[in-house]
Parts: sequence; C-alpha cells; structure tokens
Amino acid sequence: MSARAHSYHTTINNFVSRATGGKIKNFVGASSLQGTNSLLVNAIYFMAEWEHKFSKKFTYKGKFFYAEGKTKQVDYMNAERVHRAYAENGDMRVLSLPYADSAYAMNIFLPKKRYGLDDLLAKINGATIQSMLSHLKKTRASITIPKMKLDTHFNLKAALVAMGVTEMFSTDADLSGISDSPIVVSDATHEAIIEMDEESTSASAASSFRFSYKSFSKIQRFIANHPFLFIVTKSGHPLFMGKFRG
Repeated sequence: MSARAHSYHTTINNFVSRATGGKIKNFVGASSLQGTNSLLVNAIYFMAEWEHKFSKKFTYKGKFFYAEGKTKQVDYMNAERVHRAYAENGDMRVLSLPYADSAYAMNIFLPKKRYGLDDLLAKINGATIQSMLSHLKKTRASITIPKMKLDTHFNLKAALVAMGVTEMFSTDADLSGISDSPIVVSDATHEAIIEMDEESTSASAASSFRFSYKSFSKIQRFIANHPFLFIVTKSGHPLFMGKFRG
C-alpha cells in the first residue's frame, strides 16, 4: 500500500472511530483503497437510556429458539405488569419501548410464528411498518426480551442491487453532483453495532395486511424468545433497523 493510501486509510478509520464513539475502529481494510478513485463515508452513533429501565435482578438465562429444533442460552430482561405501546395483526406483535428522550423508541416486531421471521420480512414493507407503528396503543404488558449485542458487516452493493438500485454501479451513473470527473460506484459496504441491556441501547452504523385491533384490557405477555425485527425510531421515523436471531 502506498504512503498516500495508508494516510487515507488512517484518516478514514479515525473519522469513523470518532463518529461512532470508538465502537467501529477498522471500517476500511488496509487493501480496500487500491484502485479507488473516491470514497464516500458516513457514520452515526446513537446512545440512549430507557425511560423505564429494566431491573437487573429480574434478568435470567433462558432458551432462545433461533432455528427449527435449535436453541441457545441468552440473557432475558423482564418487566412485569407495565404500561407500554403495543399493536398486533395476524402475523406479528409489536412492542414499543420508549427512551428517556420520548422522541426515540425501540420497536420490536415479533412474528407470531416461532420461526416466521423470514416469511414476515418477505411480506412487509415501509408502509406496513408505518401502519403498525401508527396503531400502537398503551396496554398493560409483561415483557421478556433478550439483551442484544450485534456486530454486522455486509456488502451493501449486493443488497442495493437486489432492491433494484443498479444505475449508480454502472457506467450510466450520473454523479456529476459530487464530482467533476466521471466516476461510478464500484462497491458499498455497511457495518453496524447494536447493544441493548437493562440500562440503555447503543447503536453505531457506518453507511398488505388485514388488521384486527383489539381492546387490550388484559395483560399482554410479550416473550421475544425467537427471531424478530427491531427498529429504533425518532418521532416514528426509522433510524436503525436489524434482525435478532440470537
């Protein structure tokens, strides 16, 4: 690696580390800048305490059903007979947990089928998610959810192409708004770290259903002991999204 490439490599990684509170330290690999004309880097860090913290004395280890016939031990946080925002339809149950800054919330989309996360993800879209969030209502609930620590690094280009975003990676791309020279996007990567415990959530990132809503007078037992989708929102708008599979 040339001295210039090494300098860029160090500068980029230092920027990402600072922007994510030291959570992501080596975002760019030593050889990844070879042949690169330009690199667009974005990083964000989120840290928030729960409005209602979980008591550590009620945390226990239990089974998480991560695949058909397969389980693993995880730490579960618990809260009994509390009032939280909740909604459901025929396919999923949604629990919203507010942070101390009430504009933010952790929303857990739990499939009603134990191993139904992939089927659920194939059905839902942005409109479905917003509809579920708009139908959240306060109800009494007993909650059991796992502590989380996820570190994911994946090829964002493959995901974007699968979603139909292809022109930016071709010679037909018009990126004149960011460069005077003709350039195309050759690759895209994304890394995210999510941690959730009794006190708070921290997150870092570099880069049609028919509803039957109920009257929730009874206590809802929300046990997230199988794979689910989670979304951190601000004023109802997604900031971070991920899947927890144990």
